[in-house]
Amino acid sequence: MTLTSEIAPSLYGTDPQRWLDGIPFPSGREVRVRFGGVASQDVFYRRCFVRVGVEGVRGVVAIARARGVSGEEEVGGRTGEWLEWWVESYGPHVSLM
Repeated sequence: MTLTSEIAPSLYGTDPQRWLDGIPFPSGREVRVRFGGVASQDVFYRRCFVRVGVEGVRGVVAIARARGVSGEEEVGGRTGEWLEWWVESYGPHVSLM
């Protein structure tokens, strides 16, 4: 499952693992990936996918977006606004094709 996109390479430089290790992702007990049904839409990147429940992944998606794109150390207003848009327009999913 893609957590976010549009992360500038300048953020992680030559050591992306070190950068990732510095992000305070929720513990595994806090993340619950719940799969829904297989779906298809007439959009290239959602041609065939499995829906994922929002609540179980919201925290991990939010901190990934905050640190990777929004320029926030913690989840703040910019990330909160993006999350609302993301849930309505895109939502969590796993691409199959």
